[in-house]
Amino acid sequence: MDIFSVVVRLVATFALALIFGIERQRSYKPAGFGIYVFVALAACGLSIVALEEAQEGAVPLLAAIVTATGFLGAGALIKTANKVFGFTTAASIWFFSCFGVIMALGKYAVAGILYTLVLITLALDKALDRRGIGFQEKITVYTNAPVDPKEVDSEIAECTGKFRFEGIEEDKESGRMAMTYTIYGKKNCVIMLASRLRSKKWFHSLKGE
Repeated sequence: MDIFSVVVRLVATFALALIFGIERQRSYKPAGFGIYVFVALAACGLSIVALEEAQEGAVPLLAAIVTATGFLGAGALIKTANKVFGFTTAASIWFFSCFGVIMALGKYAVAGILYTLVLITLALDKALDRRGIGFQEKITVYTNAPVDPKEVDSEIAECTGKFRFEGIEEDKESGRMAMTYTIYGKKNCVIMLASRLRSKKWFHSLKGE
């Protein structure tokens, strides 16, 4: 492989990974543009070396690159008490290791089609997120005085059309209560709910999980 081909493949990989990474960073995702650039360039560079130095035995080396990146992607997962976040980020990190390998092989048409499909997938994901499709969050409403749970249910129903009551805890001595719900809808419904509850004398705080 001549030096011109090497430069073209590395620069193209860098540019496309950078564009994707900047978009993810602007969306405040766990992995910023640096990770995508590093992963894609490393995969591309190592693949080029593997193809040059071990042409017949390059396939196991290429497979090892993709496998190793899977562990890096797993580190992007964030687990809370009730939910695991970061699957899209983990999958995209793994994708860019594959993307780097494909670019190193000079399969620009395949790489371009895959890159376009990934961008379309992200656009659809954002569109669904804006419409509240698939969004859910577990919240706990804390009170500083006894209150009828139906009143809290009513306030939640005003902000989101669908919710599920999970449980209630009550301190018999102080009368304080903690009511847990899973709410479904748009992300801003939690902010709207907190704003509505602040006007209630019995309201203490709201915590999302």
